[in-house]
Amino acid sequence: MTIIVACGGEDPAATSAPAPAAQPTTAPAAAAPTTAPAAAAATAAPAQPSASQPTATLTVFRPTATPTGGGGAPAATATPAPTPTQVPMPVGQLKVNRVIAAMPVLQETNRIWEGPWSLLQQHVPFADTLLRNDPTTGAAGPGLAVSWEFNDDFTQWKFNLREGVQYHFGIGEFTSADVAWVHSLLSSDDSVSTMSPVWRTVTVDQVGDYEVAFNFETPYLDGLRLFSRTAGDLYMMSKAQFDAEGMDAIDDRPAGTGHYRYLERSPGLGVSYEQAEIEHWDGATPDFPEFELKFITEDATRMAVLLAGDAHIANLSRDLQVEAANRGMRIISSQQPTIQTVSFMLGQYFLTGDESYRDDVPFEDIRVREAINRAVNRANIMEFIYKGSATPVYVYGWTPSHEGWDPRFEQEFEANYGFDPEKARQLLEEAGYGPGDIEINFPTMNFSGNPELSQIAEAIQLDLDAVGITINLQEMEYTALRPDLVAKQAWNRMWMSRNLPIRTTQEAVRVFYADEGVTHAAMYDELEAMYQQLKATVDLAERDEIARRMGNFAFDNYISIPIAQIFYELSVDPEIVEEYIFSGQTPTSLDHIHLIRGVRE
Repeated sequence: MTIIVACGGEDPAATSAPAPAAQPTTAPAAAAPTTAPAAAAATAAPAQPSASQPTATLTVFRPTATPTGGGGAPAATATPAPTPTQVPMPVGQLKVNRVIAAMPVLQETNRIWEGPWSLLQQHVPFADTLLRNDPTTGAAGPGLAVSWEFNDDFTQWKFNLREGVQYHFGIGEFTSADVAWVHSLLSSDDSVSTMSPVWRTVTVDQVGDYEVAFNFETPYLDGLRLFSRTAGDLYMMSKAQFDAEGMDAIDDRPAGTGHYRYLERSPGLGVSYEQAEIEHWDGATPDFPEFELKFITEDATRMAVLLAGDAHIANLSRDLQVEAANRGMRIISSQQPTIQTVSFMLGQYFLTGDESYRDDVPFEDIRVREAINRAVNRANIMEFIYKGSATPVYVYGWTPSHEGWDPRFEQEFEANYGFDPEKARQLLEEAGYGPGDIEINFPTMNFSGNPELSQIAEAIQLDLDAVGITINLQEMEYTALRPDLVAKQAWNRMWMSRNLPIRTTQEAVRVFYADEGVTHAAMYDELEAMYQQLKATVDLAERDEIARRMGNFAFDNYISIPIAQIFYELSVDPEIVEEYIFSGQTPTSLDHIHLIRGVRE
C-alpha cells in the first residue's frame, strides 16, 4: 500500500566486552502508568513570559498516521500545505540595505556534515530543503519537493521534485542528483552531523531527474520533520558545482536555491549574503537587499553592538533584554515554544558490555542523581534567569503533545524532584559521600537561542556547593566537548544542553540517550531495549505505550536534570526592523530570514 500526499499552495551496539563489574543502581520498574493524585504544587509553576508572546501552543508533531481497526499498519492523513502570506508592496526607502544579526556560533563552516545542526544558521539564508515550514505554525509543506508519498510501513519516502529551480551563480538546475549527493555527504563515515546516524541507515534511489526515494532500514515516521527544516539537515547544494570546482566550491562560494545567495565569509567575524540574482521559486523577494550574520560569543558584546547600531537583531539573555528594552530596543518572539533546557550528568555508560563503563562515576548511584536534582533550585532559575518567561520541563524530551506523555510527570514532580537541600545531603550521606567527596567538571558554553545556559550552570554550581558537591566550571567550545560525547568519554562531567527544536520522543531519545546517537547522556539496557522496540513499530497505540514506559524510566531514575521550556526571543532595533515572523521550530530557530521586514522612511 502506498500513501500519496497531494499538496497545493506554497508558503512564503556497543562493542562486545565483559559486563561492568557493578550494575548501576536504578529505581524499581514503574508500574503501568496511571493518573496519580495531584502532588503539591511544582517547584515553579508556569509563568507569563516577559515579552508579548504568541497564543499558539506547541504544534503537535505526532506521526501523520492513525491506527487501523486491527492495530496493524497505519493509514496516513495528509498534512495541509501552508497558506502563503500576502505581503503588501513596501512603500518608501529602507533606512539600511543590510540587516545585521549578532549571534553566537558554535562552529564556522559551510560543510554541513562536519558538526551539529546548529551550524545550519549559516545555511538558512541561501539553501533550501525538500519541505519548508510555515513561519507561524511550523507545519511542513511543499519546498523543493512539490509532493511526496510514503509506503504503509514508513520505510520509504518518495518525493516529486520541483522542476526548473535554478542554483545561484548560474550553476544550473536543481535535480535528484543533488539530493543523492548531499545525502552521501551526510551519511559518510566522516560525517558527524546530528542526523548522520539516521542517514547511514538510508539508501537513496534517483527515479529520473525529478523524483527521488529514500529507503529506511526501519520505519521512519518523522519524515515531515526530517525532510524539512524542523529536524533535518538535508540542505540542498549543487553537485555540478562541486564536480567542477571541488571542495573550494563549498568553502568559498556554495550555490543554493534560497532567497539570498552567499556573498563572503570573514573568519571569526561572520558571513554575509545578498539577494539572489534569480527569482525564488516561491515568488517572494526579501525586503533587505543584504543580510549579515555577525558572530559574537559574549552576551554583553552582542548587546553593545546592538545598542551602537552595528547590528539590528541580537540574541540576548533575559536579563540583558530588560536593559536593551529600556534603551529602546524591542523584544520579538518565535511563534511556537522552541527549546527545552537540561543539565546532563555525563558518564552514565551503563549498557551491558560497554567498554566505556567506569565504576568510579558517582552518577552510577541513583541516590546521587536524585540528590543533585533535589539540590537544584529551579524556582530561582525561572525567576531570576528566565525572568518568568519559561515553563517547567518535567522529563527532558517529553511534552504533552508528543508520544509517551504521562500526567504523573507533572503531578509527581514536586514530590520527586522538588527543591530540598536537606534531602539532598541525606541522600549523599546514604550513598557514602561526605562534603567535598564529589568533584565534577562542568563545561559551559552558550548556543544560539540559549544565552542563559552559562548562567544556569553558575546557579547549579552554587546549589550543589551548598550540599557539599564541588563543581569546576570550565568555559569551553562545543567543538572541544563533542568528540568526548560521541566517543563516550565524558565521564564525571555535567553539561547544560538543549532540545532544539523540541523533538519527537523517539528522536529525542535517539539523539540524547540511544547508543546510535551522538550525545550518550544516559545509557541503560532498559531504555535502549524500549528504544529499539519503538523504532520497529508503526502501531500508534503500541508506540505511545512504549514511549510512556521510556518516560517513566527516565523520570523514576533521575537520568537528567530537566530545567525549562522557552520561546526563542530576539532583541531588535525598532528603527530598522519593523516585523519578523518565524516559528522558531528549526535547529537554528533563526529562520525565514526573507520575512524580516524593514522600516522605511
